[in-house]
Amino acid sequence: MLLLLIHNISLRCFCCIFYRFAFASADALQRRVASSSYAPRAGTPEHEPFFSALRALYDTHHPPALCYDSDVFVFGDTYDVAVERFLVSELQLPVVTVHHAPIVTCDEHAVVLAPHPAGCAARNVFLRAKRTGALYLATAPAAVRVDLDALAAQLGLAKKDALRLAPDEKLRAFGVFKGAVTPLAYYVQRRVLPAQCATHAPETVAFCVHRDIATAADDALLYFHPCVNSKTLGISAGAFRTFLRALNVDFVTFG
Repeated sequence: MLLLLIHNISLRCFCCIFYRFAFASADALQRRVASSSYAPRAGTPEHEPFFSALRALYDTHHPPALCYDSDVFVFGDTYDVAVERFLVSELQLPVVTVHHAPIVTCDEHAVVLAPHPAGCAARNVFLRAKRTGALYLATAPAAVRVDLDALAAQLGLAKKDALRLAPDEKLRAFGVFKGAVTPLAYYVQRRVLPAQCATHAPETVAFCVHRDIATAADDALLYFHPCVNSKTLGISAGAFRTFLRALNVDFVTFG
């Protein structure tokens, strides 16, 4: 293991050894490794070069996200920073950033957004077709209830292929978790995860957008979580469409 580290193997290969662990800092990773039987003990000649190489690998490869195997990804600040950087630095779009305590419901979202510029907060539902397993992301204004039966009919799904909430493992593969579902995760799914993990093959997630968002004026402000539920990004409807075009994300309109 020491030789692999010192010779700077790809971190994603190294991280497969730590299967199903996610570390938010180099110190957390170092503590986990130090508890393992293969790690050089303190006081041995190998100890210092081993952990120096480990920290260097972490610092080099950690941003914007790490992949530890094909199913488990690091969530949290790395993803929201990556999304915001893509919007602001690469696409050069204006963004309103709102930091807040973690929230779960649309009502809570309305409260934290009240002091900020008026806009349309989004309700996002990640769905799976019962029979085929096809995945869908439905985005609508927070005040709109997404009728799953009506949406399934509009998508041409058979009655036996009813839409249901997708399981947690499908959320993880899209780069989100419960309470933080967002169309901004298309950036994570299409750019971040494949770059960080060679074994990651993005599943197709069809995007369904409510007509009130799809046809909103270019300067209308929309609010989305950026893969975490402790931050909200406000972007114009025109900027949102630019984001989707940049990632080649097509959508169908419903409602």
